[in-house]
Amino acid sequence: MNLNLGPLKISWHSKTYEQLRQMIIREKTGGKLKTSTSQQLVEYQSWVYSCVSLISNRVGTLPYSFYNKNTEEKLSTKNKNFAVYTKPFRLPNELMSFRFIKQFCQIQLDLCGMACIYPLRNALNQVWELWPLNMNDFVKIEVSPSIISPQVKYIFKTGSSGWIDFTPNELIVLQYPNSTSIFNPTSPIQAQAYATDIDRYIEVYERDFFKNSARIDFVLSTDLPVDQDKADEIKHRWKEKYQENFHDIAVLDSGLKPVPLNFTNKDFEFLNLANWSMDKILAAYGVPKSKLGFIDANRSGAVQSDIAFNRESIEPRLVIWDEELTSIVCESFDERLQIKHDNPVPRDRLLELQESKVYLSGLPTQTINEWRKDVLNKPPVDGGDVVIIPNKYIRLQDIEKVTDAALRDRTTSNPADDTTGDGRPAADGSDDRDDNPTDNRIASEPIAKFIFKNIKKEEKIIKEVFSKQICLWIKNNPLASVENIIPVIQSYIKEIILSVYEQLNFSNILINEDWIKSISMDVSKRYIETIFSKWHNKSSVDKSIVWGDYVDLEFLNNPRLSKITNAVICSCINYTKYEIIRLEGQAAIWVINRNDCGHRGRIKNENNKDSDFQIGNHFIKFPGETLNLSCDCSIDYFN
Repeated sequence: MNLNLGPLKISWHSKTYEQLRQMIIREKTGGKLKTSTSQQLVEYQSWVYSCVSLISNRVGTLPYSFYNKNTEEKLSTKNKNFAVYTKPFRLPNELMSFRFIKQFCQIQLDLCGMACIYPLRNALNQVWELWPLNMNDFVKIEVSPSIISPQVKYIFKTGSSGWIDFTPNELIVLQYPNSTSIFNPTSPIQAQAYATDIDRYIEVYERDFFKNSARIDFVLSTDLPVDQDKADEIKHRWKEKYQENFHDIAVLDSGLKPVPLNFTNKDFEFLNLANWSMDKILAAYGVPKSKLGFIDANRSGAVQSDIAFNRESIEPRLVIWDEELTSIVCESFDERLQIKHDNPVPRDRLLELQESKVYLSGLPTQTINEWRKDVLNKPPVDGGDVVIIPNKYIRLQDIEKVTDAALRDRTTSNPADDTTGDGRPAADGSDDRDDNPTDNRIASEPIAKFIFKNIKKEEKIIKEVFSKQICLWIKNNPLASVENIIPVIQSYIKEIILSVYEQLNFSNILINEDWIKSISMDVSKRYIETIFSKWHNKSSVDKSIVWGDYVDLEFLNNPRLSKITNAVICSCINYTKYEIIRLEGQAAIWVINRNDCGHRGRIKNENNKDSDFQIGNHFIKFPGETLNLSCDCSIDYFN
């Protein structure tokens, strides 16, 4: 007989697998399987057993606490009534512990979609004992035909022929919802009946397949006719001589030949269905393979699987327990009393580390003690009640003092510099920072010469701001191209140049639009090529990372992006200096800060008093006129 099952074609003739054949036929014709609780409970085996036992052990052993519903305050064990309202949880009955009841009921809940606990009350109508009911004794849920406020009864069998029914108020009912019925439950077993049946009969097949003598190992073949008596005689002689005699040599006559029997492809195809049924069952219960011993590729994957398992599988089940136990058991003692299990989701230490970087070394959002309380649930430490910011960890309450000091340093200088209030030097070396400037002061002396040094202090800040602006724009424009980023770069470069002019107390300076357009095009191409070429090359990028995080990491760690940012800022500052020096009619000097670019040996005139600077056969107005990522040269006044 042949049957097509998905991509597999299975062939067998044994009556042993008649049940499997019937199961597949029923599935193809739309027949429903495992609708009764007894059918579902017997599936507590194989992968179902692994999943259900794992879940029940986790639910049963997770600690819980009691809270005041109104204030959400955790109740102390020193509370005078603590021993009273915790009695049904400490000593639910004389035979069982509460942990056992939770595990037993959770197993039944996951096997047949429902579990019932009978709460035995004392004379004060308080729940004093808890007795789990066996769902193997469950018969049916009887619902009256009324749509509004129907009468519901849970019917169980007792003894050999007795029946007992309960109303919903008499039981603690843990139940999974059914898409077609409000009162009847559904279970993963019923939903995945096809997969569990396949898994069941695969186990039978494997057992018979490997069981001793379940199939013959080889045949003795001959071309001569052999009757049954002769065949039995040959078989008896063979077993008597060679059975359990290892490494012996067989001598055959009468044309006998031993022919070994190999496994057929159909056998292995059928056994491969085990993986298919396992995946279906694990998915039904929300259990990652790593929780059953199938190790993930790395530790990070295993940790994330553990977090997902507890969040998606364990936590919803605990909510069912908390709600039902609170409404039936806790409220029988006090309407304000509530039971809650501890959070089952493990700490995501990687996420906490990333948050700590923001809280403790990024934006000033929290103090150290606030972070310790919210994230680590730990006590405060000395000095942890101040908010810090990343610039050398200046205290927030001192930021105004630091800023004022920086402004004073920018607009004034040391008295030893002997400058005037507007930055002009006195010809006789006296201090002209008063209302009576020294006579014969040389008005033609270059103004910006003595405050060019302040640009170095601002250069680092300008680079950081420019880099953050470009990073943010690219994050918000994942489909950016060179054409649409050029206007953005142009506007940022203009802002930088105007900012430098402002710092040097210059205004009404003409901006060379052609130069800005040219360098903006070059910078845009380099940014786009560096960011997007690596992103599109998926082999060099972590496939789990999202676009925004990828851009942040690139701007933080990619040295080429740092070189591009450094080069464009240096070019803008040198352009500004060049225009000021040219406006004042002074000569400029080419300053080589380091020789990575090789200009030290190639520059032919280090000052441009008469013409532009010459490097080889090329003439350049200032360092960085054409973008050079390895050049750190600058321009200054020529004395």
